[in-house]
Amino acid sequence: GDYDLMRLAFQLDVGLYYAGVASQPYKQGAKAFSEPVFSTPPSVPFFWFMRFYNRRFAQMARVRRRRKSWGERNAGQRYLVPGFTFSGRSSWPIVKALGGWAWLELTEGWRSWFASRETPPMPLKEAMA
Repeated sequence: GDYDLMRLAFQLDVGLYYAGVASQPYKQGAKAFSEPVFSTPPSVPFFWFMRFYNRRFAQMARVRRRRKSWGERNAGQRYLVPGFTFSGRSSWPIVKALGGWAWLELTEGWRSWFASRETPPMPLKEAMA
């Protein structure tokens, strides 16, 4: 994957899953375990938002592949996942990731706003480089 895109997507996925799904048993008690994931009214907006930004990240990745800039900043990168709790302070990493996504949209996301979803397959030799 592409470090920039994967880091933001992962941070948003974990944080929003924790806020929208994992928090429900904490707030509602044991009855929340009997409800399907992303089906309760508090969880549905999280599902739609996660679906939206993951599609945006995938589209930006396709454009990066076409421009041959996909993964060019991967070398030497690592990401240590912050811990999440049910306190309000756990929303700060989510806010930072949203800011990072907004910055990506402004700096390069605009290239993918009207781009085709289809990407020709990358030759294996290029993918391994």
